Amino acid sequence: MKMLTLTTDFGTGDFGIGQMQGVIWKIAPETRIIDLTHDITPQDINQAALMLGRTTPYFPSGTVHVVVVDPGVGTQRRAIAAGLGTQYFVGPDNGVFHFMLENARKAEGPITIVHLNKPEYWLSDITKVFHGRDIFSAVGAYLSKGISLLELGTPIHDAIQLAGFQAVPNPGEWQTKI
Repeated sequence: MKMLTLTTDFGTGDFGIGQMQGVIWKIAPETRIIDLTHDITPQDINQAALMLGRTTPYFPSGTVHVVVVDPGVGTQRRAIAAGLGTQYFVGPDNGVFHFMLENARKAEGPITIVHLNKPEYWLSDITKVFHGRDIFSAVGAYLSKGISLLELGTPIHDAIQLAGFQAVPNPGEWQTKI
């Protein structure tokens, strides 16, 4: 059984989580869905990135992680999916996958990132305000079913990374974000 996690900033009272789960089960009914958290502070990409960096390494190979912390929904920001090491990540290209990408680079593991620009893997009616349901959940379900990343979109090499998380030496000290 394939495993898929959901992480959002919706809060637990939002019906959107149920809609996302319905999309996943409609496409891949055998998928086991785990809610990592839906209590990320609204639009806090840094908090989501840190939580994912601390949580996802404990999941088995092949796990798909769908993340919807997306202050840029409805804008020109890209939707992406990434194979980082042995796991998959689907969500907005806004830096939320920063730590998983860094970990894959340090481990010299496989890294494949695609721009999700093949709408045949999305829901048929796309809204400007719910890409989590219309694109990310659908793509996550297809990954769970075994569709390859390269079928889902065009490879990219310039995914957005968060700034300021590297320690920088200054005279007598080091500075970084915590």
